[in-house]
Amino acid sequence: MLGDFSGVSSVCVEGSVRLVEDNSYSKNGLMWRCSNRKCNKQTSNREGSWFASTHLLLEQAQKLTYYWVFELPGDVISRELSIGGEHTVVDWKTFTRQVCLSVLEASIEQIGGLGKFVEIDESKLGKKKYYKGRRV
Repeated sequence: MLGDFSGVSSVCVEGSVRLVEDNSYSKNGLMWRCSNRKCNKQTSNREGSWFASTHLLLEQAQKLTYYWVFELPGDVISRELSIGGEHTVVDWKTFTRQVCLSVLEASIEQIGGLGKFVEIDESKLGKKKYYKGRRV
């Protein structure tokens, strides 16, 4: 889940919130705006998502995440997305890892239980001569 957008609709109780184009408001030109003319409240389309904390273009952040999933090296990602410093790529990879970890920790379930058995098999693999993995 990229974000909880339930809070975005509570920006206004008088009308419905919709996604509109407005280049003056955000870098990527999209924002949430109330349809009620009296209210006319607006907020960034990144609000409530994990893209809210980045200064990258939304397209760059999405592609960076996509490249992270496929484990592309940082210098390749930096070149492909025309991002100046590799620190940005390293920071985004770290942030993405932390988000994934927090999601996994929040959804941890107990394995096994009453009437269920869990078998754990231990193996030790090592590197022998000529870099071939073998059971030790």
